[in-house]
Amino acid sequence: MTKSELIDRIYEVVEATVITKKSIQEILDVTAEILREELTDHGRAMIPGICHIRVRDRAARRGRNPRTGDVIAIPARRVPVASFAGEIVKRLNQR
Repeated sequence: MTKSELIDRIYEVVEATVITKKSIQEILDVTAEILREELTDHGRAMIPGICHIRVRDRAARRGRNPRTGDVIAIPARRVPVASFAGEIVKRLNQR
């Protein structure tokens, strides 16, 4: 789902009389910025009912260039990791 598709879905649900598409876009932009700040400053963020995101440190390691087979150094880095809410996992695994 793209950002514009998400805006359209939200717009349909709130029945256009409550909020404009432009307002929905601004809310999504602000929400994304808040999440970025929380992850950067505190290393964790949560979207209630959807997911918990945390930053995990990955150690430096050695790898191989698949084309040449040469050993290369992969630097340490920080990566976001998400754990999804139980209800989402449950829905995904329904048969």
